[in-house]
Amino acid sequence: MRSRFIVAYDISDTHRLRKTHRVLLGFGDPLQYSVFDCRLSDKEVTLLVMALSEIINVKEDSVLLVKLGRESQTSVRIRFLGKRIENEERKPLVI
Repeated sequence: MRSRFIVAYDISDTHRLRKTHRVLLGFGDPLQYSVFDCRLSDKEVTLLVMALSEIINVKEDSVLLVKLGRESQTSVRIRFLGKRIENEERKPLVI
């Protein structure tokens, strides 16, 4: 069963910032530059945390994962005002 997450990050180094963004593209859809909408299984959450842990500097960077609940129950929890970013078709994640 998949759950929906909002993932936001603040990365101080440009190199780590780009790597973090690329990793998250494999797990979800960007809502804004440093905010992603991810629909993840428990295993995928673990893979995401492991991948991000290898990139970030825990003394300088931060990543926030907010679990919204089961995917089927969350469509009304996210609300946009203004122009919404249209996402490309998701590509499979290869690890």
